[in-house]
Amino acid sequence: MNLVANGIAWRKGDRFLTTLLEHHPNFIVWLRLKGRFG
Repeated sequence: MNLVANGIAWRKGDRFLTTLLEHHPNFIVWLRLKGRFG
């Protein structure tokens, strides 16, 4: 998941969708991206 999430050319304002049922290590990847790109 980390490879996929970081392989996308994210820009400020882009969105992603996840759930609270996501496996914790996978969820952390998305939280870090949120911190970087808002």
